[in-house]
Amino acid sequence: MNRSLKTLHDYSKPRLEVLKQIRRAGIEREVELPCVAAVGVQSAGKSSVIEAVSGLKLPRGAGTCTKCPMEFRLEHCTDPPSLSVDIALRYANEAKEVIFRQNLSDVDEIRDAIAAAQEKILGPSPTDTATSGNRTHTFSENCVSVVAKGPNMHDLYFYDIPGVIHEVADEEDPAQIDLIKRLVKKYVSKPDCIVLLVMSCGHDSEIGGVAPLIFDSAEPDSNIRSRTVGVLTKVDKIEPELEQRWLKMFNNEIRRLDHGWFAVKLPAGNDVSWEEARSDERDYFAEHQPWMSLPRASKDRLGSEQLARYISKLLSNLVADRLPAISQEFGTKIDDCEASLDKMPHFDELVAHETIVTAIDSFSAQFSRHIQGIPPRPFSRDVGLVFKVKQLYRTIEDGVSKHTPRFCPDMCPTQGSAAGSSSAWAQITATGEIVYIDQMMEHIKLSVTRELPGELPYGIVPKIITYYVENWQNAALGVFREVKQLTVEHFRELVQRHFSEYELGGFLRDILNMLEENITQCASRTVAELKGMAAMEMVPATIMQSDYLVLQTAIRRHYQSSPGDTESSLWSFAANMLGVFLAANPDMCTGIEANIVGDFLVKNALRLGTEIAQGLTADETQTNFQSQLTGIFGLDSSSVDRLTAGRERNNALEVMASAQAYLQLAAKRFADEAASCIDHFFLRKLDDGMRNALRLLPANTSPEICLRLVQDPLAEERRMHMAEKRDRYTTVKRAVDKARRELAGDTTDLATENSLPIYSPLTMDYSDGGFGDIVDSSVDE
Repeated sequence: MNRSLKTLHDYSKPRLEVLKQIRRAGIEREVELPCVAAVGVQSAGKSSVIEAVSGLKLPRGAGTCTKCPMEFRLEHCTDPPSLSVDIALRYANEAKEVIFRQNLSDVDEIRDAIAAAQEKILGPSPTDTATSGNRTHTFSENCVSVVAKGPNMHDLYFYDIPGVIHEVADEEDPAQIDLIKRLVKKYVSKPDCIVLLVMSCGHDSEIGGVAPLIFDSAEPDSNIRSRTVGVLTKVDKIEPELEQRWLKMFNNEIRRLDHGWFAVKLPAGNDVSWEEARSDERDYFAEHQPWMSLPRASKDRLGSEQLARYISKLLSNLVADRLPAISQEFGTKIDDCEASLDKMPHFDELVAHETIVTAIDSFSAQFSRHIQGIPPRPFSRDVGLVFKVKQLYRTIEDGVSKHTPRFCPDMCPTQGSAAGSSSAWAQITATGEIVYIDQMMEHIKLSVTRELPGELPYGIVPKIITYYVENWQNAALGVFREVKQLTVEHFRELVQRHFSEYELGGFLRDILNMLEENITQCASRTVAELKGMAAMEMVPATIMQSDYLVLQTAIRRHYQSSPGDTESSLWSFAANMLGVFLAANPDMCTGIEANIVGDFLVKNALRLGTEIAQGLTADETQTNFQSQLTGIFGLDSSSVDRLTAGRERNNALEVMASAQAYLQLAAKRFADEAASCIDHFFLRKLDDGMRNALRLLPANTSPEICLRLVQDPLAEERRMHMAEKRDRYTTVKRAVDKARRELAGDTTDLATENSLPIYSPLTMDYSDGGFGDIVDSSVDE
């Protein structure tokens, strides 16, 4: 084994072992890790540099060879004793790598497998069912990962990024140019990325592409130059007139980088072995100008072997610098996992049963409080269920009132004239349609069947009452539907809030089903009760006789005291009195003497006038009768018509007063009873039903079912997944802390062993000329 390589391996191993542990745990995407990224323009020789560093053969072809980011994990080891390579595919939308090839050892077979992996990665991902076929892209952000182990390997992790291009073929997508630039910027912008800037001496040193990102970056706090290592390739192709210019760049006099520049010579052909290429490279720098005449310090930067050693040690030191932050980051992740595990409920059968009992008792008490009524917080408008329901109860009376008529003693107004206002009286609370006196008289006339002459139609008042009452049921049921919907929404939210943590186990679902079942039962009972109440109102009846008679009399007097109705009232009374008189004196139906009829009517008017003609004194009544009954003698036609019309109007007013009084009393009664019915048979019965069902649930549920109810079916799987993640983090953190402890006790300074000195990735020190002595790589252990 090369002694300097073994020494470097011993130095790098504890540092780079951390990266290996993190990748082995499969969590490299969860933390920003130090890495090396090789960037450059197309055909700058990046792949050749990587071949020189790794000893692998990479695919060759016209134009750009690298079609996607290539990750190389090189590990120095003696077991296996020969080269062993695994290749995997890493898709941007997949959590894990996809194994592509394993245990490859032949370099040509490895090259072909890498080419096949690149073609594979350019196609759809394994989970992309929407895309069919093979290759779908020319370039891709997905990554091919190459893990190479062997005795001649440096411990090194780096990425090969596709070379920047400036044009594409006619049949290719121009968007590929920006895609590659975005890829390059994505990697070089990472603060813990060592940039390997590869520049071909066969190109103009001022060429665009990657160089502006390194030298002209205007990003705030950009430190790209401080962590970039320059590599000049194809040094054997330098034109004589440009030799001094490239030499100045190599000596870091122009295009200055904190880590300076290296120079490498690429193999002369594709069939040259790695060993032959390295030997040819050493011979070239030892035998050709200007390289052979460089000072010893500058010669330490000639050749791919020196470059590999420098980068390996640079990456090792960057990892060492990052170890405290990585340890802290994984410590935070472990704490987060522990916190998540604590929040995940973990039950056994006994705990599950106790959990159900406790949750049910708490919910049952809370449910009852909501039914009884919970006042809002001081000065809050967030009112409870009972307040909202009571607001709806008040609308029952409004709905019933809209279906209760307002009888008016005025004649129906003609089109264009003002409506009568005699129905607008404080004691009449109905707000329904207006029924005028002439409409009622017409209805009475059309309702006559087999009644005796002068009698009201049979049951006309109850029929009018029934006609309007049948609409009250719909008003009450409409309000109940609103109460039900409000209650369902209120208690669904309450159940969701109370049992949300048991949603996936089924406990929440069972409580919601129980709520729905009880609501359905109580709603059916409530609807039946409301319909029963409405059916009872269809048969007009009341035991509140005094209230009814008082209201009826008051309404009748109101009708009779309406403007212009006094004369009609008196003629109605006269018609009644005349009928009584003629029935008692049939022989006077002809040749009636005016004084006899007048005396009879006047005497009766003196006795009853104040009751019939409200607001008139007895003298005023007598005067009116005397002046208005002068022409009654002989019962001329005009007097008979007026007496008949007065009697019809009086009958209509009696019907209107009776119907209005009853409907008004019944409407208030029905609205009040409907609200009480909903409150009792729906809300309070719902409370009773839920409490009974909740009380029986634990007793009727076995411990096994209790566990199933409260335990999320996937909870244990999630707990195991979270515990595994915590364990992976813990393993990595232990490896990080172990490396930190080893490094704290490691006083070996490889620079004192004449090996290449290491510079901080963020600083540069050229106090010793920038380079130390190189151990003769031909000396084996």
